[in-house]
Amino acid sequence: MRGDERMVRSILARTILFALLTTIMFMMSLLPESITIINEADKPKGLTLQAASGPEILSRPRTSNHLVREGHNFTWASLPSTSNGNWHDKWLPYRLGPGNSSLKEFSEAQGRLPPEPKPLTPKPNDWIVTGKEVRENEIIVLTGNLIIKSGGDLTLINCTLLMNCSYNGEWQIKVESGGKLNILKGSVITAYNPNYEFSFYVYHGHLFMRESELHRCGGPDYGLWIHGGEATIEKCKISNCHYGVIITDVRVTITNCKIYNNTIGIKCYDSDNANIINCEIYDNRLTGIYLFDWAWNTAIIGCDIHDNHYGLLCYLHGCSSTKIIGCKIYDNDCGIYCEVLSCTINVHYCNIYSNEGPGLRLDQADGLVNVTYCWWGDAAGPEYGVGDPEDPEEISGPEECIVYEPWLDEPWVDTTPPHVTIITPTEGSYVHGLIDVRAEASDDIAVNYVQFYINGTLFFTDYSSPFICAWNTTIWPDGTYTINVTAYDIHNNTDCDVTIVVVDNTAPVGVIMSPAHRTYIRGRTFINITASDENLYRIELYINNTLVATWAENGVYIYAWNTTAWPDGLYEVELIVRDKAGNLAEAKVLVIVDNTPPEGQIMKPVNGSFVSGLLSVEIMGFDVNLRLIKLYVDDVLVATWAESGTHTYLLNTTTIKDGPHRIKLLVEDLAGNIHEEEIIITVDNTPPEGAILAPEEGAYLRGTVEIKVSGADKNLQAVELYVDDALLSSWIANGTYSYEWDTTAWPDGTHVLKLIITDKAGNRHEVSITITVDNTLPSAQIISPSEGSYVNGVIQINITGRDENLKILELYIDDELIASWTASGTYTYVWDTTTRSDGVHTIRLVVYDLAGNEAEKSVSITVDNTPPVISSVEQDPEVPSEGEEVTVIASVSDAISGLESVILYYRVNGGEWRTVEMTCSEGAWVATIPGQEAGASVEYYVEARDKAGNTAKSDTYTYEVKAVAAPGPGPGPTAPSMSWQTITIAGGVAVAALVAIFVMRVIKKRG
Repeated sequence: MRGDERMVRSILARTILFALLTTIMFMMSLLPESITIINEADKPKGLTLQAASGPEILSRPRTSNHLVREGHNFTWASLPSTSNGNWHDKWLPYRLGPGNSSLKEFSEAQGRLPPEPKPLTPKPNDWIVTGKEVRENEIIVLTGNLIIKSGGDLTLINCTLLMNCSYNGEWQIKVESGGKLNILKGSVITAYNPNYEFSFYVYHGHLFMRESELHRCGGPDYGLWIHGGEATIEKCKISNCHYGVIITDVRVTITNCKIYNNTIGIKCYDSDNANIINCEIYDNRLTGIYLFDWAWNTAIIGCDIHDNHYGLLCYLHGCSSTKIIGCKIYDNDCGIYCEVLSCTINVHYCNIYSNEGPGLRLDQADGLVNVTYCWWGDAAGPEYGVGDPEDPEEISGPEECIVYEPWLDEPWVDTTPPHVTIITPTEGSYVHGLIDVRAEASDDIAVNYVQFYINGTLFFTDYSSPFICAWNTTIWPDGTYTINVTAYDIHNNTDCDVTIVVVDNTAPVGVIMSPAHRTYIRGRTFINITASDENLYRIELYINNTLVATWAENGVYIYAWNTTAWPDGLYEVELIVRDKAGNLAEAKVLVIVDNTPPEGQIMKPVNGSFVSGLLSVEIMGFDVNLRLIKLYVDDVLVATWAESGTHTYLLNTTTIKDGPHRIKLLVEDLAGNIHEEEIIITVDNTPPEGAILAPEEGAYLRGTVEIKVSGADKNLQAVELYVDDALLSSWIANGTYSYEWDTTAWPDGTHVLKLIITDKAGNRHEVSITITVDNTLPSAQIISPSEGSYVNGVIQINITGRDENLKILELYIDDELIASWTASGTYTYVWDTTTRSDGVHTIRLVVYDLAGNEAEKSVSITVDNTPPVISSVEQDPEVPSEGEEVTVIASVSDAISGLESVILYYRVNGGEWRTVEMTCSEGAWVATIPGQEAGASVEYYVEARDKAGNTAKSDTYTYEVKAVAAPGPGPGPTAPSMSWQTITIAGGVAVAALVAIFVMRVIKKRG
């Protein structure tokens, strides 16, 4: 009968609904413009509410305390009443208007991912956090953005942050990737002007909120948007935001929070591992919790969800592991509204009751909603129908997609306590310093929080796993303590675990009594120590980090150390005393083990040496732990050194008599080891004699030169001859010696001939002279005139002569010395060639140096002071016609140097002179003057130059150009036509003929 009753009620409801919809559509036409339908192509479909004073917004009735929403000036009008209490989609707010009545359209519009926050352009008043900042007990009004950069870490403790916007979304809080924001202990973030909201983005950063508040956030679209990274929100209040929290692509845990008076309390979209635990979510205008596509692994546990339009709104595609457990869902317009595609929602142990519409409504589902083990307001379980305000609650939707049996026949109450175990410290532990008290807690629903007590006093509360309490024992007196850890589930069931520990922050006492610090030891050495502690664990003795002895009781101990079994060197003797709490005392001394005697040697002089003058005594003494090095002469202490190494002592043998003497070395180390050795020397301070007999000081040498020397000493060691410190020869007997020195093997320049005579005691006699080797010929050059030159008049003879050791430069003409110079350089001699006969002459330069080297250069030149001879000049034709060329033929000769050039000069009508280079043809010089206009007066002359530069000029000749006679009247015999080529050839033949005639004339004249 129950099924038939439901069918009748459904038919009746649909009939009434049709009539009611007609009434509602008429009423909607009378509504004020505060309800705006947005249908532009670039905006999501839906409805926006304008928060202006006066207009009413359609919604279901609220109790009196909800009539005016704080700060928004919203008033709420009543819904039309229905006879059967069934609701239709079009009654629900935010989905009004033709063509926009389905939940799917709204979900598609609302479900889009919010746009990524636009890049922020830095403003002058921005608060940019790049490092660690802590603000406490402040009120901050921010007219700008709060940007937490990568590496930035901002903590607000009991602070109020007021975002001062002049329009919605003007400023924003942004936690960028790698940034951290901690909002703690009574902090409040809200809008300074309640009419203009700010934006809040956690974009791949980290957010931690505890015991704080967030209000009036969301302008222009969203509230606290957490995208990427991690976020934890504990015991907070979030209200009066567009969306309280929107979660995308992030792991977020929200526990023990109150989220109310928002459009949407919490929205999860494309998220993973969102945990909403023990929160009260109420008075949100659209929905308390909204799960949209790809909200993976969402857990809603122990929450109190009431007085929202939708308690939970689920529009899920392809999601998994969505679970709603242990929640109370009541006094909403609709408890849970789902559209589930290809996924499963699990709802268990929830109390769903007293909702205005259905407790569960499922549309367009091909997935599964499992709502078993829930209380539906009646022991008989839920009803299957559209929904009404009366219990039991209704379930609406495809039966094949909903599993609701078995149900609970009474409200579910969680009576199963959690389980908690203290992991560290363990029972009876000794602890010190800063320790972590770690606990593991679990519950069949969820662990709400874990409290840590020390000796019955609440010390710390942790709201999330892992449950850890950091305990600084150093501020507590040493003694025994009881640690109690109590776990609470979301319904305040508890479990506890207890452990007893001993706090010991007092360090043990440990002293090394001997050996003393920096002691040198050898052989068998005794190490004496004393150590004690009330909770002693162990006494440890180390030598260079090697454990050599341990003791387990307080007391005085001796360790015998055989140092001969250890290499010489520096050792650290360390005493460590440990107590059971991990405190320790350390004592260290450094000791030096030395079982090796020193080393020593007299390096110079050698035993049996002959010495004289200042004697350098070189010794070596070495020991890792040297005490002193001592030097004795004939048992008299003359020097000491305190450092290992090589040392020198200058012994003045002139202060002691000639003869044998004893030198002794003693090396002693800090351990008392000694090294000793001695040598015998003979003192002799009489110098030898010697001289360089030839060459003389300052001589210039070349070739092979004989050097003569002499040397003698009673105890002669050697007679040595050097050039520039290079040994030429040596002799070991007294006498006079000669050495043939080939100077060509040595570079030119100054050299020192040195004779050194030494005796066996090291006395020496030295004599030296400076000579100059010069095997390089001087340089000689006649720069001008050059070989074979033709010269005339007064000329310059330019010569250069050089030598490092120049003696003289001599200049000759035909073996006659005409000039000389005594310094290297370039010189000029002015020579009047007219003082010499025309013809060939020789110029010779000779250069001598001081070593006898000489260089000679000579050139042959020809003196020509006679100009060329122009014997005749003729022209053809003698009277040229208009346009006719004139050939000029000249007879020119030069007897000595020969002709260099012959030039024809001409000018027309007194104009500028023009030149034509004449060419020699069969002994005559020929050039052509171009044809001129009739009446032109032409002047010309010939100028000749010989190779010596002499010139000759002919007389100037003149001719006038006659006009060509005009042709006679009437026709006459036609002249044969001639081409230009013919004329040119004819002209050339004519010139050749003229030249031949001219040459013949010349020959006749000369004959």
